[in-house]
Amino acid sequence: MRSLSGLAFVTLTFGAIVSSASAGPAEDAAIAPFKAFVAGINANDIKAAVAQCALNSTATDELPPYHWTGNGCKGFANALFAEVKKSGQLEELMTLGAPVVIDVEGRAAYASIPGHLTFKTKDGHPGTEDGLFAVVLIMAHGEWKVSSWSWATAKM
Repeated sequence: MRSLSGLAFVTLTFGAIVSSASAGPAEDAAIAPFKAFVAGINANDIKAAVAQCALNSTATDELPPYHWTGNGCKGFANALFAEVKKSGQLEELMTLGAPVVIDVEGRAAYASIPGHLTFKTKDGHPGTEDGLFAVVLIMAHGEWKVSSWSWATAKM
């Protein structure tokens, strides 16, 4: 995700697909924290976003330093909002598509979710970026938490 602001990070549109089958309640529950993480970023609420992540989370994205460990969700969010402020990028909107894969195995889950980013540069020119999130979730203390996520740009 090149850069995103809290103005409008995500519009969630999930009609989940699980390897050619419809997602069920277990899959929906497992990926709910990732959707809430993105919604927290959307609301410019780092605390709400980070609350969806495991304490020992990792994140990988295309803004420096590219990889955050420990509390990776918080590290990413802090870097993201610093970059947004620096770049002056406006009106970012990340739309998540239907998951390509959701696999829940006991206390762990994996999902690959397409994303489409639209934004305006500081001089008002529109921009877009398409990519794919790879998300790993774990069950911790009875709740699903984002353990790891990464973004790979497919098209700019």
